[in-house]
Amino acid sequence: MEDTIKHSLGNTKDLHVTYFLPEALILSAIRKLKTFSDEETMGIDIGCKGVFREDIKKGGNFGAFTSNLPATAARNLGSTWVIIGHSEERADKLGLIESFAPKIKKDLKLKIKAREVVDSIINKEVLCALKANLNVLLCVGETLEEREKENLLNRNHVLNLS
Repeated sequence: MEDTIKHSLGNTKDLHVTYFLPEALILSAIRKLKTFSDEETMGIDIGCKGVFREDIKKGGNFGAFTSNLPATAARNLGSTWVIIGHSEERADKLGLIESFAPKIKKDLKLKIKAREVVDSIINKEVLCALKANLNVLLCVGETLEEREKENLLNRNHVLNLS
């Protein structure tokens, strides 16, 4: 962040810099930014790396989210952005589903359904983030290998229909 300020990137017209940080670094990043003037940091935001698909509610139990970051908590820590749906996040969620039903790995229809489930979870995360007034950077989340396989499957499917 100091280099960002040193090179005047925090106050460059038409440039906005967002640092997407792990939860443990958000507060120290906010504190560091506050050591500079508002003019030097007006184009810098702090974002977090994901939020949980459920959010805390007034009178609710925050402890239920022990290893997950609720969107409201991210906002209260100082995040104004969140990145959701990156390939590692999607792979993790898909891996959990595949652990429950390993046959998904070999059955294309089941794999597509499992990905739809992952998409629905990602959608819940986005909705929680937006409700907490966070800006969302939504990633498609596919790897190059997945995209190439999907393109190949689509071409083969079209050829089989002809």
